Amino acid sequence: MMPDYYSDIFGGGYGYYGGLGNIASAAGPILIVSAVLALLLAIFFLPKRNQGKFSPVLNKLYNFMNFNVYWLTYIIKFLYAALSIYLFIMGIYTMFAVNFWAGIMLILSIFVVRVIFESLYAMFSIRNNVEDINRKMGTGSGGSPYIPTAPQNGGGYTASAPREPQRQGQQSQAAPTYAPPAPEPEPEPDPNKCTNCGATIREGAMFCANCGAKVK
Repeated sequence: MMPDYYSDIFGGGYGYYGGLGNIASAAGPILIVSAVLALLLAIFFLPKRNQGKFSPVLNKLYNFMNFNVYWLTYIIKFLYAALSIYLFIMGIYTMFAVNFWAGIMLILSIFVVRVIFESLYAMFSIRNNVEDINRKMGTGSGGSPYIPTAPQNGGGYTASAPREPQRQGQQSQAAPTYAPPAPEPEPEPDPNKCTNCGATIREGAMFCANCGAKVK
């Protein structure tokens, strides 16, 4: 005969296997409902356009479901701290209750655990570092990247405002340039004047009557 506690737990005398059957029969409808709810969340709650539009509690839920905050690094830190404390306490206990050198080995194994967890943390923190860099060197409202300016007095670079892209057909406004004025051409010499003294020369004369210079 079936014990009474099976009937109390699962009801109707189905026992352990009967309870598993009830769970299996309910799994299908629950899976369909879960899929519909997940689809509604993906359409109306999770898009990026909703970021910052909710209350503080819903914003935390939004960031959590969009993986904007990564908890894995915090979990790694917690596991490392818990395992290190456990190994230290077990090492102290083993040193005095079981074997001294076995306890020393347990305590020294903390350094091995440190190397393993540090490697895991380094791998998972790469993405966080890349996201921080992208956030600091992000794009402006028009899609133009921020351009780092020269180092300030305190060192480092600062991001300047994005430059507006030059529209097609728009010419760059260069500073106007002024050319020096062209020199005036020298007047041609008067054939009736002496090039030496400027006196009037008679027509057909070979020398100037005033200064005696030869007429060219």
